[in-house]
Amino acid sequence: MAISKGKPTIALFRGDKKPSVAMLYDPQNGPLLGFLNSKNENKMALGLQNDKPLLFAYNPDDTGLLFNTQRDGRPALGLLSEGRVVWSASGVAPEMPAMDGILDQILR
Repeated sequence: MAISKGKPTIALFRGDKKPSVAMLYDPQNGPLLGFLNSKNENKMALGLQNDKPLLFAYNPDDTGLLFNTQRDGRPALGLLSEGRVVWSASGVAPEMPAMDGILDQILR
């Protein structure tokens, strides 16, 4: 448990002292539960961003799934390939979450 840059964080570390699971609260964005890979990259997260749900799961090359709520309140679900949206359930590409990578920054 720690306060890092004014943000409360709870993290579980592997034997090599690298974080694997982190739960944090960002006063500007909201709560986030994230899972980090062996390279300390946040590749799976569940949380609230600006009081709206956020879920993403990415492979190491940023290929995966992203669900969030757009600024206008509509839900958006998309599949990504190498960081780019290649399919969207609503026809509107989900906005990439601003919190993507925040665990890396906080847990340095």
